[in-house]
Amino acid sequence: MLNARRMPALSVLLTFAFVSVALPAQESAPSLESELAAELAKTPLPHSMTLQAGILRLRPGKERVACRILLQIPWSELAKGKHPHDGAVSAECAFYARVVDSQGNRSAEFCRLVSGKRSLRDLKAEASASVSLSVDAQLLPGSYTLEAVGRDQMTGQAVARKLDFSVPVVEDGVALSSLMLLGRTEPVALGHLNPSDDLQFHGKKIIPDFSGVVRKRRDGGVRFYMIIYPQPDAPYEPQLGIEFSRDGRIAGATQPRLPERNDRGNIAFIIEFATKQFKPGNYVARAVVRQGDSQAESSVNFRVEAGE
Repeated sequence: MLNARRMPALSVLLTFAFVSVALPAQESAPSLESELAAELAKTPLPHSMTLQAGILRLRPGKERVACRILLQIPWSELAKGKHPHDGAVSAECAFYARVVDSQGNRSAEFCRLVSGKRSLRDLKAEASASVSLSVDAQLLPGSYTLEAVGRDQMTGQAVARKLDFSVPVVEDGVALSSLMLLGRTEPVALGHLNPSDDLQFHGKKIIPDFSGVVRKRRDGGVRFYMIIYPQPDAPYEPQLGIEFSRDGRIAGATQPRLPERNDRGNIAFIIEFATKQFKPGNYVARAVVRQGDSQAESSVNFRVEAGE
């Protein structure tokens, strides 16, 4: 039996006179979106940096499922070769992503510029910090591919990834979000608190870890975040079980006590396990929630590596 530590439920009009002059034909400059999309046609895909990308399944609707696409480039790589100014490093990243269904249709597409600044002190203290972008998408059940590109606008270095994923059929009964390996939390900026955002937890922003790597440390922990969406009219409260398998074999299981429902009627929580309970290896964490005759499940892969 694994021992779990559950965190407390806590966007001039000028007029000119023109003279007609014959000029040589010129090609228009490619848009940022087309530049980044072109990276996806390269073989092999560019990989001069690390792009952590993932798509999270959140609240199910009547036909579609609310999902969130997250793209992250680590600050540790963006800071390389850059000279700090006033004790801080600046970066500007361009992100492009599209979600393509099994018939080749684009279900979602976006392109954004994201700027950031980080002090050298923070870079040392938060090794997992990243420049990130998140975009919501409503997806029908089915099979998809997330095609994503990230580029450092200061150096021109680019990276691209393609990830296959599926969205399950929406069913009546209890539902469960993606089981997320938690990287860190950050305070939500003043004025940006949003009670309807499932990735805000007690004034903190949930930052998932898509690297899938956990360093084994003496006093360290591996944390997970999930949201249970109970069936409102069910006479029973949800029950959760979490099972861990290592290299294909069962390594442990637990049935944590769940916190109270939040104001939206959901159960969102962080659960932590000491890394000393895990031997180095490849793991799958599988969460199964049951409520009456209905159940839902989600899983995440991670690797534990030797640390201290």
